[in-house]
Amino acid sequence: MKFLKPILFSLLFSAVFAASAGDIRMGITPNPANQQAIISIEGTQATGMQHPEIFTLLGEKVGGAQWRREGNNFIFNTASIPDGMYLVKFSTGEQSIVKRLKIQHM
Repeated sequence: MKFLKPILFSLLFSAVFAASAGDIRMGITPNPANQQAIISIEGTQATGMQHPEIFTLLGEKVGGAQWRREGNNFIFNTASIPDGMYLVKFSTGEQSIVKRLKIQHM
């Protein structure tokens, strides 16, 4: 468990301060999300990014996330994900960007 603390701190630090990385910018709407969230990526290196990864605040990867890509937007189905705070991470070979996402079913 000790090795998770630096990773968790790193993810939380990034989630608070990295709304952009280099020339890549990420936005999430709506936030909090109910049934789906739209994650938009902008910037010259955004085209090389794959689908995002979702993590709990404890650093556990959320499996079974369903994504649909439409241009630079990724539509994420949140209906089966429990309420809570999550971290959305995009990566290229050189850069990562992390932002918080709250899921709240109404």
